[in-house]
Amino acid sequence: MNDLTAVVTAIRRRSVWWRAGIVGLGALLGACGPAGNTGEPPGPSASPGSTRAGFLHVLQGQSITTYQIDGVTGQLLQTATQELADARTLTGDPQGRFVYAARSPKDGWYVGEHDPLPTGYIVALAPDPKTGSLTAVSEASSQPGFHNQFHASGGWVWLSATSTRVYALWEISTSHIYSTYMTYAVGSDGQLGPGHLELVGESNAAVDADSGVLYSGDREYSDIPLRAYTLADGRLTRSGSSELCGGSILYGGIPLVAVNGWLLASGHAPTYSTKTVCSYEGPQLVPRADLGLNDSARAAVAVVPRTVFPLATDLTGGATAALVAMQFADPKGLGPYEVRLFRMDGNGGLELLDRVEGRGTLLFHPSGRFLYLSSTSGLKVFAITGQNQLELIQALGGGEGAMAVTLPS
Repeated sequence: MNDLTAVVTAIRRRSVWWRAGIVGLGALLGACGPAGNTGEPPGPSASPGSTRAGFLHVLQGQSITTYQIDGVTGQLLQTATQELADARTLTGDPQGRFVYAARSPKDGWYVGEHDPLPTGYIVALAPDPKTGSLTAVSEASSQPGFHNQFHASGGWVWLSATSTRVYALWEISTSHIYSTYMTYAVGSDGQLGPGHLELVGESNAAVDADSGVLYSGDREYSDIPLRAYTLADGRLTRSGSSELCGGSILYGGIPLVAVNGWLLASGHAPTYSTKTVCSYEGPQLVPRADLGLNDSARAAVAVVPRTVFPLATDLTGGATAALVAMQFADPKGLGPYEVRLFRMDGNGGLELLDRVEGRGTLLFHPSGRFLYLSSTSGLKVFAITGQNQLELIQALGGGEGAMAVTLPS
């Protein structure tokens, strides 16, 4: 039995695993106990006879807070808060089996010719089926930076996953920003393989969780076109690129979300006077349509609704290829941020369903029944009603960063 196996076995034998040090993994997680003090009134208890719909995990600074999801009401009940040193961001496995967290030094560092490069870590975490508390099951370390003669800062800034691979983006900021993509194979047991450096240059990305296609772009006002990459022998290979939006040039194309073989990306019209959102099809990145959303789209998430727990009902009538939630800023900077809910059809077209005021990180529940909004002002839970409207059902303190849903069997 190797050290890692011995550690995981010992942890699983504990009735309250957070009291045990995770020696083999460097004591990555430390818990503050269930229902930690958030400064807010305690959340509601689960409804009588409710069905659990998995767990929501929210990154808050150096800790992960876990909530049990009531499958009937959608209400959240906090079950644990666990420390995670040097946490930058996290994401979930599309099948709800694991949470992946990215850890890297947060302070600035000077990298000279003979100085060691900073190390980043990707950690795979598995939920306890009763409490949702997370146990580290594997870890991969990488040094995706490079030597230079400047005081630098940076680290992991983005993380995504398919059922077989984790994708991560590392940035170094000096007088310029330098980006490196890394990919890691992941087994069905959550074991991470070695990291592979894939490409340097683009600084924004979206991954289609079903097809594994990675779409990348640079920044606003950049002349780098949108690009698509597919996996070949474990490596990313460019499969397409585009600088068009419909029949017009798109400047500064930034991937927003990829789902069902479609990419939605934002960018500027040739005059730079307006921004828009465009649709692209498949790994060849074929430009299809300017969707006419002449606002400042900042971020988006999508889900193909599926039944993932008993008592779930198909609130979309079975006709929805995907739901998309997109966040917009007022182009003039005068109004509040807005979250809009869309239905995406099989041709990549969007139909507006509802809109609410809100700013922060977005995540759908895999069932498509709930939408979560995490921000420095708190955590909000929206139910998606039978009329495809966003109904606020709960507001809690303690939101902030990235989120993931797990669905332990």
